Amino acid sequence: MVFSLRKSAHKLFHRQDTRQAGVLVFAQMASQLLLLATLPLLSRLYKPESFGEHAAFLGLATLIASVLGLGYRTGIYLAGGAREVSATYQLCFWISAAMGLVVAGILAGIEATSLWTPFKTAPLPSMLMLAVSALLLGHQTSVDALHGRHGNYRAIGWGKFNITLIPGVCQILLALTPLQAIGLNLGRILGQVGVTAIAEGALPRRARLLPWRRPDWLGMRIVARRFADNIWQLPRILLARGGSALLPLVVAAGYGAAAAGLFFFADRVVARPAQLLSDAVSRIPLRNFAERIRQRKPLVRLALGYSVAAFAVGVPPFVLLLVFGERLFAVVFGPGWADAAHLAVILSAPAAVKLGTMPVGALIPALRIHTSSTLLELLFFPRIFLILVASVLGHGLLTAMLWLALATIIYDVVMFVWALRGGLRHDRALAAAPRLPPTA
Repeated sequence: MVFSLRKSAHKLFHRQDTRQAGVLVFAQMASQLLLLATLPLLSRLYKPESFGEHAAFLGLATLIASVLGLGYRTGIYLAGGAREVSATYQLCFWISAAMGLVVAGILAGIEATSLWTPFKTAPLPSMLMLAVSALLLGHQTSVDALHGRHGNYRAIGWGKFNITLIPGVCQILLALTPLQAIGLNLGRILGQVGVTAIAEGALPRRARLLPWRRPDWLGMRIVARRFADNIWQLPRILLARGGSALLPLVVAAGYGAAAAGLFFFADRVVARPAQLLSDAVSRIPLRNFAERIRQRKPLVRLALGYSVAAFAVGVPPFVLLLVFGERLFAVVFGPGWADAAHLAVILSAPAAVKLGTMPVGALIPALRIHTSSTLLELLFFPRIFLILVASVLGHGLLTAMLWLALATIIYDVVMFVWALRGGLRHDRALAAAPRLPPTA
């Protein structure tokens, strides 16, 4: 019995995907430690209102970047041969570039006509910087997908670390100027330029700046037709990302910019690292699921194993935060940010659940379960407006966050069950079908 357990543990920790997941998790842990080191300084250099505007900037940039590739980034993992992978990556680049220009024009027009702006400080420059940040983030995501397809998770790990280090340094330096919220946003963009340049440099020489040097227009047309159904992911992606990216705007609408700044701090310490960790631990399952689908192998057992591992790695830190979170904030960030500690404790529960359910959730893009999952996203998207309902009813921000946390946990569990159901259908279909040779 003991020998069998030792043998199983040895196989688990010597699997290639386990080592790759370890690289990403270690990089994210280092990034989080760096974040905890820089946030105390930033909290003393910038006002909560500035962090509130910066939170809106980051949320909108993330939301826009998620749709710039029109859903074709998943095709980088699903593509077959090397030419198909290369053509899909190039297609993502050119679609993102074209849509980035369109978005920049739309945002500038919205601000020029005074229809709406979330930025009180320099609205027009902030809107244009928002478009640039979204374009850089979209391209960085495509580069990371290409690294992931080739198994270069060390480069992805460095990107996770650098996206905290370089923008943080730039923001600290810009705090010496009177820019405030503009300094936070500009520092973020300068950091993104550095991170993207490093990630491009880590690509194989033949892949660097490939869309500019040797565009494969015929290959791009072929993969555009093959993965055209991925466009139907866009509503689901918008709803899923919007459920978290728009939260700072909703908090600001209900409780003011200072409350949005407090929420930003709690989110950066708890929810944002959980999202990045979830992204890290879902990249490897998605790549392996795509490979097993091509080889006509079952998925559910592997998916559940990934989720158990994610829970085992991710839940203990959030339990510690639940116990010691208030003391941590008081000591590290100072008394001015004490209210953010209560928000962080509340956000830790849905963050842990999301981290554990994300690997199974990767079955949705792998199996292309677009329509039904989009309907579920649409059903649960209004949960973010519970904050406004709580504000109208006269409840405090903590009560609003409790309502939101409970609704988010229910949402993550439902999506977990739905993705698992799709995996079970796939496995049953494989068991009933005659044996066929795997696809190339």
